[in-house]
Amino acid sequence: PVDTPAIRAVCDAVRIPVYANGGVTCAEDALAFLRDTHAAGIAIGRAALKAPWIFEDIATLRRGESVGSRRAPERVALLIRLAALTCGHRPEGVAICEMRRFCGWMLAGLTGYDAVLTRLNAVVTLDGFRALLEGYLDELEKRGDLEIHPELLPKPTLDTVAHRQARR
Repeated sequence: PVDTPAIRAVCDAVRIPVYANGGVTCAEDALAFLRDTHAAGIAIGRAALKAPWIFEDIATLRRGESVGSRRAPERVALLIRLAALTCGHRPEGVAICEMRRFCGWMLAGLTGYDAVLTRLNAVVTLDGFRALLEGYLDELEKRGDLEIHPELLPKPTLDTVAHRQARR
């Protein structure tokens, strides 16, 4: 777990801005981390890979507004855009293979996402990737099922559980 009291002691002891990191998984975590540590800023790693909208969510919360979960159309559009950008920098087959990890993170909680991940293993081109995700989104739209279902989300890891317990 992240030692927030130690980070706070450092922040309070020095006259320079301290930027800290560790254990931030969502926008709410980020604000609590800043409040609890007195850090001038935070660095976000894995959470930005899993939910790239975290920065927008942090800004939204700082304005006093509420944030909601990203719906299927936004997630699919982001994945397709990320795949296209990645293909511009890596061989197409390698880029699409790397996108499987992002799909697992960003589609988690949507109905049938596990079946999409299985079918994605056979995809090696950007066109195939786009077709698979657009077809999946069409299926969800026909069912009117575009929201994240918390009961379908993967169970938290021990690290996540320990971090949240330590913060309380």
